[in-house]
Amino acid sequence: MIFILGKTRTRDKYRIVYTDRQRYELENEFLVSKYISIPRKAALSAALALSERQVREKICKYIIHNNVEYID
Repeated sequence: MIFILGKTRTRDKYRIVYTDRQRYELENEFLVSKYISIPRKAALSAALALSERQVREKICKYIIHNNVEYID
């Protein structure tokens, strides 16, 4: 594998390696709010230097793998 600025080259595409800060902020957001609005998703992506698609994919993976229970 080749490592380039936080990106790992896999067979077909680059995989982004999230920093500890990015993971922390996204996981906290998911625990507080079941749904993330489009403006909030845009704000998160800008603050964390991620694309909106990366934020969306991280939400889906986090929910599936952690059986998240939300605070209402």
